[in-house]
Amino acid sequence: MAQLAIFIDGGYVAKIAEQHLGFWIDYEKLSDAVRERIARSTQEPLDLLRTYFYDCLPYQSNPPSADERDR
Repeated sequence: MAQLAIFIDGGYVAKIAEQHLGFWIDYEKLSDAVRERIARSTQEPLDLLRTYFYDCLPYQSNPPSADERDR
């Protein structure tokens, strides 16, 4: 049985949902949907190991560029 780990960039998903969908995402349902979609594309049984949710600031060089500071 294959194991699957899903990584969700919370800040990115929240921004996309806010700008384009107009509602917040249920991350548990999102994780289940991703697992089901991947499971349909493989013959091997697929077990969800875990889902990682993270939210962090965008990368900034030292010193940050004007574009990086704006983000």
